[in-house]
Amino acid sequence: MRPTHILLLFPALLAGQAAAADLFSFGGDLRLRDEYSDAATTLDASLPRAEQNVVRFRARAWAGLDIPGVPLSLNAGIAAEPRCHTEPAATGTFPGKTGVEWRYAILDRLNLRWKPAADVSLTLGRQTLDGANTWLIGDGTPGDGSFTLFFDALRARWKSGSGGLSADLTLLRQNPDADAPLPAIGRVENVNGARYSLTEQRESGLILNLASDALAGARVEATYLWKHDRFDALRPNGDDGDLHTLHAKASGETAAGFSWSVEAAWQFGRKTDSYAGGVRERRDVSAHALNARLTHASNDARRNRLSLVIEHLSGDDGKGRDNLFDVLWGRWPRFSEMAVYTFVNETNRRSGQYNNLQRAGLEWAFNPAAETSLLLAYNLWLAPEKRPTRAATPGVFSGNGHVRGHFVRAVLTRQFTKQISGHLLGEALFQGDYYARRDTVVFARAQVAWEW
Repeated sequence: MRPTHILLLFPALLAGQAAAADLFSFGGDLRLRDEYSDAATTLDASLPRAEQNVVRFRARAWAGLDIPGVPLSLNAGIAAEPRCHTEPAATGTFPGKTGVEWRYAILDRLNLRWKPAADVSLTLGRQTLDGANTWLIGDGTPGDGSFTLFFDALRARWKSGSGGLSADLTLLRQNPDADAPLPAIGRVENVNGARYSLTEQRESGLILNLASDALAGARVEATYLWKHDRFDALRPNGDDGDLHTLHAKASGETAAGFSWSVEAAWQFGRKTDSYAGGVRERRDVSAHALNARLTHASNDARRNRLSLVIEHLSGDDGKGRDNLFDVLWGRWPRFSEMAVYTFVNETNRRSGQYNNLQRAGLEWAFNPAAETSLLLAYNLWLAPEKRPTRAATPGVFSGNGHVRGHFVRAVLTRQFTKQISGHLLGEALFQGDYYARRDTVVFARAQVAWEW
């Protein structure tokens, strides 16, 4: 472009400042967390490093560009989360150490979205799968906790203008390394020289969801999920195999203030992982799961909501076929922060790999004051199978009981301003006869978040 062309273009740029505000979008957030736990990872309060305390500092920034004249948008974001351990760390990335664990910064968003019509979109690149089934889809990077949640995927969505039909197709590929396929900023090796892991293996997948709102007061969904795992020699607790999951869900609400959802899944395929005794064994898979919730919301000043929750995830009996249900990309704290850690000892040290679980209980949520909410919950946790067949430390399990214990939870949330929020969270599991000891497992967290 010649200099004279730039001079001619300059007035137009000044006149288009208002339009530029619509062209670009920016945002970010800062989240500060102090997390305390006792026996959450060890399941035995007498063991070394049972007591943990870590302060997490997560900062994120993002930007969007809407390309004028064409239905395209470009979205990018970056995140970083150093952590300060005030007790000797139990984590394998900072074992036995105190102080600041400096981690890398990572692009947690980089995608191109094409939206030629209001009911059609195609997104290519690093993204979160918003609106997906959160029971089995929620976190593509469980290895770093809630630091990031992204998927490297191609996602196509369609919704009919009438009739309430929709289709959602996602193809994804997850790399366990923080600097692949996109580069990271800073050191991607921990203090031991081993690489940080976003997942425990290389993963490919396909998710096809079909849904309909045509039934009065109800939504029905059918989903097929295929997950292909490839073992990574640098990560010995990884899987290798193919899992196919058929999922169905129905949900709805009534004029009387009730809302409900019921979902079930059947899983089959073949998988190789570290079986009891550390032996890697390939077996056929046949597993199942159920998840249901019934909620009544009162139309009162406190907005009282009372929910009954039920969930079943099959366990492995160690005979013939592998009956252990795999929650796929659902390894996030949807019902408990503590459970992300308590299952580590029975799932080859994989955080959030819930299985062999039955839980039932009540949740009560209400607003005690303006911009303030309180959630109180009780669950009875059971284990369908007495013995965990992937136990990393078998000695913490009794091997002769089905009762995991009584779980209680309280979360107080406050929206201080439009940009600043915070919460206090406490959880406890009073262990039952499934465990070798009858200790009380505790998890507590204080959080402040600022978003702009």
